Amino acid sequence: MMGKLVQTALMGVIEANRAICRIPITKNIMEGAMKGGEVVIPFDPQIPVNSDGAMVYINIPFCKGRCAYCPFYSFPYAEERVKPYVEAVKKEISLYKAKLGDTKIGDVYFGGGTPSLLYEGVIEIIDHLRSNFKIAGEIGVEVHPRDVNEEICDALSNAGISKVSMGVESFDDEELKIMNRRGYDGDSAIKAIELLMDKGFYTGIDLMVGCPGQTVSSVLSDLETAVKTEVHQIYPSPLALSPDTLWASQLKKGKVEFPPAREVIKMWRAILDFLPSNGYEMSMACFKHKRAAVEKKKDYFTMGHAFIIGMGVRAFGYTPPTLTGYCNTLSFEEYVKAVNEGRFPVAMGASILNQRQLDKIYHSIGLLLGIGERDVERRLNVLMDTGLYGDLRIDKEEFKKRSGVGVDRVLGNLSFLIPFFLFPLKALGIIEEDSREIKINEDLINGITTEILS
Repeated sequence: MMGKLVQTALMGVIEANRAICRIPITKNIMEGAMKGGEVVIPFDPQIPVNSDGAMVYINIPFCKGRCAYCPFYSFPYAEERVKPYVEAVKKEISLYKAKLGDTKIGDVYFGGGTPSLLYEGVIEIIDHLRSNFKIAGEIGVEVHPRDVNEEICDALSNAGISKVSMGVESFDDEELKIMNRRGYDGDSAIKAIELLMDKGFYTGIDLMVGCPGQTVSSVLSDLETAVKTEVHQIYPSPLALSPDTLWASQLKKGKVEFPPAREVIKMWRAILDFLPSNGYEMSMACFKHKRAAVEKKKDYFTMGHAFIIGMGVRAFGYTPPTLTGYCNTLSFEEYVKAVNEGRFPVAMGASILNQRQLDKIYHSIGLLLGIGERDVERRLNVLMDTGLYGDLRIDKEEFKKRSGVGVDRVLGNLSFLIPFFLFPLKALGIIEEDSREIKINEDLINGITTEILS
């Protein structure tokens, strides 16, 4: 019964998303959407001085064309804008250097846009980043299948890039046309995956779900093709229509038809059945090949990071402990102007919690645990820094290596820390613990998810 109720709710969400995109969006609506938070303009990113381990996200906002579904802000690729943009990002890096000093940064990710369009600029930015900070983590970049060749792969590898995320979206040529994907077909996407893996990159691909023309059979066909390549990571990307996309415009005019919500639910059920049965384990937001799981490769995602420093046009940042988010300006000209004047190019920021609210939370947890407020803060910071929630399992040895202390010592007695939460989860078999790790029972979670979608 519960599964049917949740399934109905999911179908309602899909239909509501499409209905919203039929509504004309005016400036007043957009301005209204920006109100309600504690927005400060201009906003100085409140980056703690001790920011070791923070992830750096660098946005490369250029594309050769816009895909039919893409909600992300981007500029048409123009050669004359590339050099000024690369120089501006380097200046923003220098601004953070002046603020953070000898901070060690963690993982570095280049998103977009299409970073592979200006791969030489990406490499130049990496060199400048290294000259200012010690990079303790891995470097990843998003690429377009059209851009993958021997020369680019070798250049990226020589620059120290070890992870690549590629937007394949579909292996079906007709679906690619409907999506307005340019410069490749299904066969060339397969060759691009194979080349990236041959060159030693940890490779992830995106596959869209719920698009016009898609069926359960076509989704399964895409998955079968992906699985044959043994690509490290598969991210089935749910279509969430944004009002300013080509598809939203076509939807208003009745020029595009999407699969029924019930059919989309069936697609997800097929995904959850197929991938775990073919060598892929469910991670936080994707499926990764069991080989990658054994090698303890982290997912190519920013959402598992508790602390993100965003650089570039439209880049976002997120800083603990007050859950402060900020976003750089969307204007190319304003971005370049700001960094040239020695200012952070942040357009807006908002704190979900203020310090007084945060202190209340620390105080309440401290009373529960019988420890001081600052000790609560220290423990939570260790949890965030070690990425406790970044995957479905905690490797105890790896946790101790990264944090300097054991899981039990950091959390206190796990069963006592959250007795109303952890103990029932253990009793129900949702969380399992042994001498090596603490993990979520994926079979049980998959079963619950399948029940919801069945």
